[in-house]
Amino acid sequence: MARKTFGMDQYTYQQLLEQIRRRTQGRNEKVAQYIIDLQSTLNKLRPQLDIQTQLDYLHGGMLPELQKMVRRKCLRFVDDLFDEAVEAENTIIRAEQYRAPIQDETVWPELRYQADKNESSYKLAAMPDHKEEITSLIKSQIEVTQLLTNSIRESEKRQAEALQQISKSITELQMQKVGFAGKPEGQKNAQPPKNAEHNPTKQPSSMNSKSKKTKEIYCYGCGAQNVFKKNCPKCSGNAESRE
Repeated sequence: MARKTFGMDQYTYQQLLEQIRRRTQGRNEKVAQYIIDLQSTLNKLRPQLDIQTQLDYLHGGMLPELQKMVRRKCLRFVDDLFDEAVEAENTIIRAEQYRAPIQDETVWPELRYQADKNESSYKLAAMPDHKEEITSLIKSQIEVTQLLTNSIRESEKRQAEALQQISKSITELQMQKVGFAGKPEGQKNAQPPKNAEHNPTKQPSSMNSKSKKTKEIYCYGCGAQNVFKKNCPKCSGNAESRE
């Protein structure tokens, strides 16, 4: 029972108070959890400490930034400390989400940020500055855009040069065909044959041969067919010699 209520001698009592004094809020510990745990231990002390002494222990063990934001002399009860500390902690969390303004961020002149040359540059410890990261990111995007634009222009230039060279080659080839022998190629074949030009009415020799073969032969003496007069048995006296 004595251990449960911390009823103990003066030496042990002082040792316990020293441990309570050394109990501070962890960097990743919520202030509400810290106050609840430490207040629960303080309430079990016999004899109990007065409210102002308890506030000294609780306030002195909080994170330094919370001690700066929560004024100790304005606190009367532990509940006041609890509410003020939680609100201060939430304020720090919201402040860590702050981002610096960018001059070209808005199109409205009234909302555009104008940096003062004589403006003092300061930085809160609990507020990380992402301005340099944002500036670096913007520069990188601009460089990538310029490289892409230059690459597109170079590609279009090479394509135009290739098309121009092809068009030039086609034109030269057409000129060579047209200018061969001083006349178009089809004009030479259009000239009539030499024999036909001098005697257009003369028939080909093949046709004459054919007409000769088909012409009938007669004897001039008696008119017998297919024989000449010298071969005719009636007119040449061949018949008498045969007799």
